[in-house]
Amino acid sequence: STLIPCELSEQTSRALTQLAQSLGVQEKSVWCSAYLALLSLLSGSDQVVGTSISQSRPEIPGGDKMIGVFLNALPISMGLFGKRWMDLITATDRELREQHAYRQYPLAEIQGLTGLDLSATTFHYSNWHVYYEGVDGEATREEWVPNKVGGWQETNYLLTVYVHKDDKSKRSYVSVGADTEVFDAQCRERIGGYLTRIVAAMVADATAVIEKTSLLSEEERHRQVIEWNATAHAYPHDKCMHELFEAQVKARATQIAVTDGDRSLTYEELD
Repeated sequence: STLIPCELSEQTSRALTQLAQSLGVQEKSVWCSAYLALLSLLSGSDQVVGTSISQSRPEIPGGDKMIGVFLNALPISMGLFGKRWMDLITATDRELREQHAYRQYPLAEIQGLTGLDLSATTFHYSNWHVYYEGVDGEATREEWVPNKVGGWQETNYLLTVYVHKDDKSKRSYVSVGADTEVFDAQCRERIGGYLTRIVAAMVADATAVIEKTSLLSEEERHRQVIEWNATAHAYPHDKCMHELFEAQVKARATQIAVTDGDRSLTYEELD
């Protein structure tokens, strides 16, 4: 797996925060909505199923001092057709809030009960305030994170969307983890571009209907609209249709012209 960084300006990051506040939802829900929209775009399906990483640390006295990776992935399903961006965000927020009560329910058991394989993709949002405990002065994120936090991770997910909200700068950092055996370099680059454009579309007009929003790059749009539609071919304008057909009969008399079930006719027989 390799990480695809997604460039996000401070202005866009602030706009996402303001969008969440205006809709009365958690910022995680806005980002999870972008993740679901990305799945819809990649799969070509209106109804998508992904998973969201949740914190399942025991809420007991001293629970914050327990050592372990208290993370769990829970499924989230959403239909996007006909929804505006703001509808998707509020629906996602509702799902995540309801999901919270089941944050300690094992994903493996959910997969066993439903018969679904939920191991292909996941969404991970983090906003760890403890990063700044004991950090003095105006150290930048790049300066203090390596000193406070170190680690390495490997997952079996084919696609993971990572979002980290920096508690000091209030800026979000986004990347996509993609399996290199499934997604080639060009595809990975497109995925990063899709996610960036999804976020831009959200903050530009949250009232826009999702399926009416173009999320393709200019290069992809040109290829699909112009290049793939360049189907014009030269043909003799001084001939009628039946004359053109007769010419094909002479050139391909014994070749199959039409098939109906188990019956076939050659050009010569059809003529």
